[in-house]
Amino acid sequence: MSAHDFYTIVQQNKQGELGFFEAVDFGEFEEYMKDTIRIYEKNTDISHQQFAQVPNNVEGLWFVATLNKKEQLAGYEFRTAGELRAQMPTLLNEALKYKDCHIEHSVIIYPPTARLVKESMWRHKSKTCL
Repeated sequence: MSAHDFYTIVQQNKQGELGFFEAVDFGEFEEYMKDTIRIYEKNTDISHQQFAQVPNNVEGLWFVATLNKKEQLAGYEFRTAGELRAQMPTLLNEALKYKDCHIEHSVIIYPPTARLVKESMWRHKSKTCL
Protein backbone atom coordinates (compact mmCIF):
# COMPACT_ATOMS: atom_id res chain seq x y z
CA MET A 1 0.00 0.00 0.00
CA SER A 2 1.19 3.48 -0.86
CA ALA A 3 1.71 6.34 1.51
CA HIS A 4 1.72 8.72 -1.45
CA ASP A 5 -1.39 10.71 -0.58
CA PHE A 6 -1.31 13.05 -3.59
CA TYR A 7 -2.81 13.16 -7.05
CA THR A 8 -0.05 12.95 -9.65
CA ILE A 9 -0.80 15.17 -12.63
CA VAL A 10 1.17 14.04 -15.71
CA GLN A 11 1.86 16.57 -18.42
CA GLN A 12 3.53 16.52 -21.82
CA ASN A 13 4.99 19.64 -23.40
CA LYS A 14 5.16 20.44 -27.11
CA GLN A 15 8.61 18.84 -27.33
CA GLY A 16 7.13 15.57 -26.04
CA GLU A 17 8.90 15.72 -22.67
CA LEU A 18 6.96 14.39 -19.71
CA GLY A 19 6.66 16.15 -16.40
CA PHE A 20 4.37 16.04 -13.44
CA PHE A 21 3.28 17.79 -10.30
CA GLU A 22 1.54 16.56 -7.22
CA ALA A 23 -1.46 18.02 -5.49
CA VAL A 24 -3.77 17.20 -2.64
CA ASP A 25 -6.62 18.66 -4.74
CA PHE A 26 -5.90 19.05 -8.46
CA GLY A 27 -8.82 21.48 -8.74
CA GLU A 28 -6.68 24.09 -7.01
CA PHE A 29 -4.31 24.16 -9.98
CA GLU A 30 -6.65 24.86 -12.88
CA GLU A 31 -4.21 27.30 -14.48
CA TYR A 32 -1.58 24.53 -14.73
CA MET A 33 -3.81 21.87 -16.30
CA LYS A 34 -3.31 22.86 -19.95
CA ASP A 35 -0.78 20.17 -20.93
CA THR A 36 -2.24 17.44 -18.72
CA ILE A 37 -2.50 14.02 -20.33
CA ARG A 38 -3.63 12.00 -17.27
CA ILE A 39 -4.01 12.18 -13.51
CA TYR A 40 -3.24 9.30 -11.18
CA GLU A 41 -5.47 8.81 -8.17
CA LYS A 42 -3.99 9.20 -4.70
CA ASN A 43 -2.23 6.15 -3.25
CA THR A 44 -2.16 4.23 -6.52
CA ASP A 45 1.61 3.93 -6.96
CA ILE A 46 3.48 0.77 -5.93
CA SER A 47 6.54 0.38 -3.74
CA HIS A 48 9.90 -0.71 -5.08
CA GLN A 49 9.49 -3.88 -3.05
CA GLN A 50 6.19 -4.62 -4.82
CA PHE A 51 7.77 -3.82 -8.18
CA ALA A 52 10.57 -6.31 -7.48
CA GLN A 53 7.93 -9.07 -7.54
CA VAL A 54 6.62 -8.13 -10.99
CA PRO A 55 7.83 -10.31 -13.90
CA ASN A 56 9.78 -8.51 -16.66
CA ASN A 57 7.19 -9.40 -19.31
CA VAL A 58 4.31 -7.48 -17.70
CA GLU A 59 3.23 -5.02 -20.39
CA GLY A 60 1.33 -1.78 -20.19
CA LEU A 61 2.07 1.84 -19.48
CA TRP A 62 4.52 2.09 -16.58
CA PHE A 63 5.01 5.69 -15.44
CA VAL A 64 7.81 6.82 -13.16
CA ALA A 65 7.79 10.23 -11.49
CA THR A 66 11.16 11.46 -10.26
CA LEU A 67 12.78 14.39 -8.55
CA ASN A 68 16.31 14.56 -9.90
CA LYS A 69 19.47 16.03 -8.37
CA LYS A 70 18.88 19.25 -10.31
CA GLU A 71 15.61 19.49 -8.36
CA GLN A 72 13.63 19.07 -11.57
CA LEU A 73 10.48 16.99 -11.75
CA ALA A 74 10.65 14.50 -14.62
CA GLY A 75 8.44 11.72 -15.86
CA TYR A 76 9.32 8.57 -17.78
CA GLU A 77 7.19 5.98 -19.53
CA PHE A 78 8.03 2.33 -20.14
CA ARG A 79 6.12 -0.36 -22.02
CA THR A 80 7.21 -3.34 -19.91
CA ALA A 81 8.35 -3.97 -16.36
CA GLY A 82 11.62 -5.25 -17.84
CA GLU A 83 12.29 -1.93 -19.61
CA LEU A 84 11.68 -0.07 -16.35
CA ARG A 85 13.80 -2.51 -14.37
CA ALA A 86 16.70 -2.03 -16.80
CA GLN A 87 16.55 1.77 -16.28
CA MET A 88 15.95 1.70 -12.53
CA PRO A 89 19.65 1.93 -11.53
CA THR A 90 20.00 5.09 -13.65
CA LEU A 91 16.79 6.60 -12.28
CA LEU A 92 17.86 5.91 -8.70
CA ASN A 93 21.35 7.27 -9.34
CA GLU A 94 19.96 10.51 -10.77
CA ALA A 95 17.32 10.98 -8.07
CA LEU A 96 17.63 13.58 -5.34
CA LYS A 97 17.81 12.08 -1.88
CA TYR A 98 15.44 14.15 0.21
CA LYS A 99 16.55 14.64 3.82
CA ASP A 100 16.29 11.34 5.73
CA CYS A 101 13.89 9.72 3.26
CA HIS A 102 14.93 6.63 1.35
CA ILE A 103 16.03 7.36 -2.22
CA GLU A 104 13.07 5.34 -3.50
CA HIS A 105 10.76 8.12 -2.32
CA SER A 106 12.21 10.23 -5.13
CA VAL A 107 11.41 7.57 -7.76
CA ILE A 108 7.69 6.80 -7.68
CA ILE A 109 6.32 3.93 -9.76
CA TYR A 110 2.84 3.82 -11.28
CA PRO A 111 1.99 0.40 -12.78
CA PRO A 112 -0.35 -0.16 -15.73
CA THR A 113 -3.10 -0.98 -13.22
CA ALA A 114 -2.80 2.35 -11.38
CA ARG A 115 -6.16 4.07 -11.07
CA LEU A 116 -6.68 7.23 -13.10
CA VAL A 117 -8.98 10.14 -12.40
CA LYS A 118 -11.73 10.10 -15.02
CA GLU A 119 -11.05 12.66 -17.75
CA SER A 120 -14.51 14.13 -17.30
CA MET A 121 -13.45 15.17 -13.79
CA TRP A 122 -10.59 17.37 -14.99
CA ARG A 123 -10.62 17.84 -18.78
CA HIS A 124 -13.21 20.63 -18.64
CA LYS A 125 -10.97 22.51 -16.20
CA SER A 126 -8.06 22.55 -18.65
CA LYS A 127 -10.21 23.94 -21.47
CA THR A 128 -10.95 27.05 -19.40
CA CYS A 129 -7.21 27.66 -19.14
CA LEU A 130 -6.38 27.53 -22.85
